[in-house]
Amino acid sequence: MKEFQLEIIRYIQQFMNPLLDNIFILITQLGEETLAIALMAILFFGYKKQIGKKIMFFLLASLTLNNSLKFLLRLPRPIGEVGVITLRAETATGFSFPSGHAQMAGTLYPSLIKVIKKQWYNILTVVIVILVALSRVYLGVHYPIDAIVGAFLGIAVVIGGELLFKLYKNETYIFGITSFIFLPFAILFLFDGEAQSAADFFKVYGLLIGVFAALEYEKRYINFKDSKVWKNRIIRVVLAMVIILGIKEGVKLITPDMFVFDFLRYFLMAFVGIGLYPHLFATLKIDR
Repeated sequence: MKEFQLEIIRYIQQFMNPLLDNIFILITQLGEETLAIALMAILFFGYKKQIGKKIMFFLLASLTLNNSLKFLLRLPRPIGEVGVITLRAETATGFSFPSGHAQMAGTLYPSLIKVIKKQWYNILTVVIVILVALSRVYLGVHYPIDAIVGAFLGIAVVIGGELLFKLYKNETYIFGITSFIFLPFAILFLFDGEAQSAADFFKVYGLLIGVFAALEYEKRYINFKDSKVWKNRIIRVVLAMVIILGIKEGVKLITPDMFVFDFLRYFLMAFVGIGLYPHLFATLKIDR
């Protein structure tokens, strides 16, 4: 099975050239963290808060599941295998199965289908998910099965998440239960001798806990309303991105490269960026 998949990678990579390399490097970024954060900020602060909450849940549940499976299974990547060329290796963190990029794409873009509601977007979603999955194989950072399973897991989480939101109207309850479900994994990984290798899990679990706490805090103490003023929407989104990415990069500069600090950093990104930041809306006169 492994050799068969390596042959697929080698076959795909025989078409490598500088133009295709740059195209697939660009495509793979459609399944990366910064774009997802930007889209979440746009939906939550610039479009409709309720839709933003739902899609945040889909993404965080999906990526927590992804990183749980990665650390439980600990399957190696094809990097270093004979005849395999690896590009953009810096995106290949953690273990191989399933692909986080493919699962991110399989979650994010299908989850927007009910928002955009256009046939062209349905087609575009299929194309993006396939291309992001293919990009991980082309770049030599994943086996084909990693990408395929990741994409389908992402889609499955969206379908399951939609059912959850139909059954339970309280999104805080949904976030809370999901956080609790993954708690045993956090404890198991925490006391594992290779806990640092689970850094990606602790990042996304920190986000999940942070968003859970932030949504409850925001609803109880602020409960901001969606703005109908385009200027206010844009300001809200831009400031959110500055704060969230500022914490992401700023805290990283002053803390050790350890999974515990990764957890705290991502928790702060969520709690400050979603829970505390809306306190500024009235002061900045963007609360309408």
